[in-house]
Amino acid sequence: MMTLVRQLLFGLAALLLTGISAAQAGSSVAYVSERITARLITAENGVAPDAGVISAGLHVTLAPGWKTYWRAPGAVGYPVELDWSASTNLADAELQWPAPTRFEAFDIENYGYETEVTFPIRLTVAEPGETLILTTSVNLLVCAELCVPELFELSLLLPPGTAIDRDAGALIADAAARLPAIGPAGGLDIDGASLDLAAARLEVSVASDTALTALSVIPDMGLDTAFSAPEVTLTAGGTKARVGFDILSAPEDPPQLRLVVTDGGRAAEFAPDTSVTLPAGPLAAGQSLAWVFVLAFIGGVILNVMPCVLPVLSIKFASVLKAADQTRAQVRAGFIATALGVLAFMWALAAVLIAIRAGGGAVGWGIQFQSPVFLAIMAGIVTLFAANCFGLFEITLPQSLNTKMSNAGRQGLAGDFATGALAAVLATPCSAPFLGTAVTFALASSAPQTVIIF
Repeated sequence: MMTLVRQLLFGLAALLLTGISAAQAGSSVAYVSERITARLITAENGVAPDAGVISAGLHVTLAPGWKTYWRAPGAVGYPVELDWSASTNLADAELQWPAPTRFEAFDIENYGYETEVTFPIRLTVAEPGETLILTTSVNLLVCAELCVPELFELSLLLPPGTAIDRDAGALIADAAARLPAIGPAGGLDIDGASLDLAAARLEVSVASDTALTALSVIPDMGLDTAFSAPEVTLTAGGTKARVGFDILSAPEDPPQLRLVVTDGGRAAEFAPDTSVTLPAGPLAAGQSLAWVFVLAFIGGVILNVMPCVLPVLSIKFASVLKAADQTRAQVRAGFIATALGVLAFMWALAAVLIAIRAGGGAVGWGIQFQSPVFLAIMAGIVTLFAANCFGLFEITLPQSLNTKMSNAGRQGLAGDFATGALAAVLATPCSAPFLGTAVTFALASSAPQTVIIF
């Protein structure tokens, strides 16, 4: 009787161990949250005697609206991190990156994945033919309206054997097909790339053997580099493209530039030589230059009615309401002086930017509003203006100075000029339609062109 019980117990234990191994082989137990479902999968159900490499993958399904990140995520986010230190019989694990897509998070350009992604993983076995125990700690950031780090652990046991998991293998093979080929592939190639860190600008020339229908160029200069949305100009019947990026942030010594170029199902990766200077793009032609001037003028007109600029103009209108004793000619002269104040500030700003650029610095629009000191000074000035308007305090000047200011007020031009300059200072963080192209071109152009556009 005891022998029979012992045999039953051993049989039950063997059955349980066989069931556990079968459940673990090919796919781990899934990690499930409100935002993602994640599994560790392998194409092999076992470790063959001659299997030095195992094809694996991290398969992630994302809830609607949620996204995760590529190896170079952009200004926001970080890529998936895997820690394999708790694994047994594992010599190395190489995470690979399918071609990503562009998306915006918090109005910032980012690169990553949505809906579903499988990250292929190349596992090197230390002892082929022996049991492989895979344990990885995963740190995966997902973002929608907010960002949430998903921290979890996945485990998978592969016993000695030669069986294949067809479902997992199909997922891994599909993900591997999405890996960008290194160098020209699928008819995609790079004619050249120009990287100017001083001007904070990247220009790329793309060539294709067929018309480009869904071109995407994704730059990678490491985790600390962020780029603007691309500016794409197609030529040669759509078989060539000029793609430009503003470099929003970059380390002092960034790594080698890599570019992933996709068009529909085609994907290729390049490490271009950026020491050469590309010929002037389409915007450098005379006709296009005139068009940029037109865009700048239209954008400037529209800017006056934007919510962040229109209230500033009330400063001038308030002064007009107090000018009942002035002639029509004096009022017109005041408006002209105000306009000259605006122009003087803009040209002064252009001169500063040109000087910075000539000195090898990087320039961008509204850079003074990135200075905490400047922000504090402007906030203090505006607060004082508001307090004075509400009658919280008054500044009493000597009578002689009041008389001089009164006489100057009747002439009005110096005060009107200062009003225009102040309005321009307060309005520089604002933008409007058509201005993006014009300002970007101005910051990368010659000094005369920059002055004209400003």
